[in-house]
Amino acid sequence: MNRVKTSEKISIQGATEEGKRERSFELSLSALVSGRDGLDREFEEETSIVSISSREVHMGLKSPVQPGAKLQLSLQVPQTLYLEKGLLLAISGTVAQVRPESPLTSKRSVLVRLDRRFRIERN
Repeated sequence: MNRVKTSEKISIQGATEEGKRERSFELSLSALVSGRDGLDREFEEETSIVSISSREVHMGLKSPVQPGAKLQLSLQVPQTLYLEKGLLLAISGTVAQVRPESPLTSKRSVLVRLDRRFRIERN
């Protein structure tokens, strides 16, 4: 009898590499990002979040940040049918990965690992 070896890894949309069932949401939220760039200059930049989970945020930045840099993010969560008023989510984290600029947007792809602390305010 022939046995076919199959992969034991299961692909779950939105799951992290560790295989934990953490969901990553692909959405566009306005964000104000601040911190220090690769030349140790303070910066503040408006951008949009590409995806977010409880552990990380993926976004595009024009500022030349480096892995290890601490960033602060203020995300505008809009009013919805379930959310009576918009919210401001203040979070921080450490840059984990930076990919080169995209020729279309002139922004670097930045992955930020989030700290556990956050603050939510009503708009």
